[in-house]
Amino acid sequence: MVDSENHTASSDADAQLAAMGYKAELPRSLSFFSVLGLSFAIMAVPFGESTTLSIGLTNGGPVTIFYGWIFITIISTIIAASLAEICSAYPTSGGVYYWSAILANKKWGSLASWTTGWLGIVGNWTVTTSICFSGGQLILSAIGLWNESYVPAAWHVVLMYWAVLSVVLLTNIFASKHLDFINAVCVYWTAASVLIILVTVLISSLQNT
Repeated sequence: MVDSENHTASSDADAQLAAMGYKAELPRSLSFFSVLGLSFAIMAVPFGESTTLSIGLTNGGPVTIFYGWIFITIISTIIAASLAEICSAYPTSGGVYYWSAILANKKWGSLASWTTGWLGIVGNWTVTTSICFSGGQLILSAIGLWNESYVPAAWHVVLMYWAVLSVVLLTNIFASKHLDFINAVCVYWTAASVLIILVTVLISSLQNT
């Protein structure tokens, strides 16, 4: 059933591309659930919250966290809806740099597309570097939980960063056919992380009251 729906969606997208004068070249091997998992992995809400939660609690308290979450959710939903509308009209693999060229006027279209494309790729490099570096720090922190005498040196962090980056690189090169499954696992992994954090915080608060 899912494969049938994915095939229908791919056929519709191919037809829309053909109407725009383009031929579909890239294979569509990721399901909707897999793409959702990829988004979950990139956002990494539990990990992001663990590193920035103290800022909100220190400067505004729980009220800031509560209403800030609601406000940001509304703003993010509006942005996502606007991008989804553009994506449905121009479903190309180029994404935002193509949209910039189409939606800008002829005078500024090329410059807007070039600028958007480079900002996008530099942003992807930065995000990838940040995630791998933070992942390395997380692994070293976990080691510290098991061995309290262990204090990671700076070069430990750098080596762990390169190790995580190497695993990611090799996975994308030699195991790309498994990315659909890996992305799907990210949904359950993120949901389980949130549940574990909530249960741990509740139990800890009950023990301290």
